[in-house]
Amino acid sequence: MKKYLFALLTFTALFSGCIKDDIIEDFVEPTIRITAVPDTIELNTTYQFEFAYFNNVGVEENVDAQWLSSDPSIIEINSSGLATALSIGSAEISITYSGGDQEVTELVNVYVGGSTVVQEIGKSGTIQTTSSYLLEGNFTISEEGENIIIDIADDYRASTALPGLYV
Repeated sequence: MKKYLFALLTFTALFSGCIKDDIIEDFVEPTIRITAVPDTIELNTTYQFEFAYFNNVGVEENVDAQWLSSDPSIIEINSSGLATALSIGSAEISITYSGGDQEVTELVNVYVGGSTVVQEIGKSGTIQTTSSYLLEGNFTISEEGENIIIDIADDYRASTALPGLYV
């Protein structure tokens, strides 16, 4: 009987330690995203770019990042993300955040033309684990009227031992 109780206590201690270890080792690659990307900016107008930065545990943080245009003669962009469309053509707009020993960048190609066109296609991303449990796949979030639709892609995989998974 004592041997059985010892094994049960050991199992309980190991299970509790697993949850604690998951929290201690919680990590995802930091990322930065340009939000509401225009396909086209109307010539001789401005467009305010915005971004979101997500830290190593996936929490959005306010950070100072740097905007850059690959061709300032077509699209000029200032330090706050205000772009000015100067001539017909295309340029790559980038946002970069450097903090500590990490650097994250996102690039988008934008055209200058006859009108400003922003296509709202929703947000997409990758589901990933912050622990040793299997959890991966892609998703898209979109709006349909007053409803929010979360579409989990066919590549979704998760461990059946994953505790507390909520979508």
